[in-house]
Amino acid sequence: YGAHYLASYGARRVVAADVEQAALGYARATYSHPCVHFQHCEGQRLPYADASFEFVFSSQVIEHVPDSRAFLREIRRVLRPQGACLIVTPNKELFSPVPAKVPNEFHINEMNLEQFESLGRGVFPQVRLVGIPQNCLRIRPDGGVGFKPREELRLEDYQVQIHDLAHCENLLLWGFRDSEAEFPATLPESLTR
Repeated sequence: YGAHYLASYGARRVVAADVEQAALGYARATYSHPCVHFQHCEGQRLPYADASFEFVFSSQVIEHVPDSRAFLREIRRVLRPQGACLIVTPNKELFSPVPAKVPNEFHINEMNLEQFESLGRGVFPQVRLVGIPQNCLRIRPDGGVGFKPREELRLEDYQVQIHDLAHCENLLLWGFRDSEAEFPATLPESLTR
């Protein structure tokens, strides 16, 4: 759905990549768009030449891969010199606050703010972190994580912020291939019509 969203809001060409053929089949059937191309990937290696993309967006993926550093290096490899990426992951401190009780068995590599920032700075010459407080999760008495009732959710809880990131449920890392790049307020103009 993220690829469809980007294409619907003006991205000229979007590649939706996944390691699972079934996921790609579902995406093709449900989220097709003339500007979206679906690509099967083997492992963490992207089937593209160096410097192929201006922008890479990865939402809620990095926590599922066994080697986060290799994942980010591969993203950096396919970015053009002025390219940027936006990587989104849940904050381990809020999503899995009790180490013995991980709410999602497929999250093999969750990170807190410090770990995520350190990882990003180890791969990209320039990074910027922001967060989305979201505030839809609630810690249950047993230490598990549940969702708040719909009537307790507020739109302002979903706005990107640059402060108090440790209390954000979702962490967003902008990584820049170039150390002189500037943080964009929105998608780079060159990616839209």
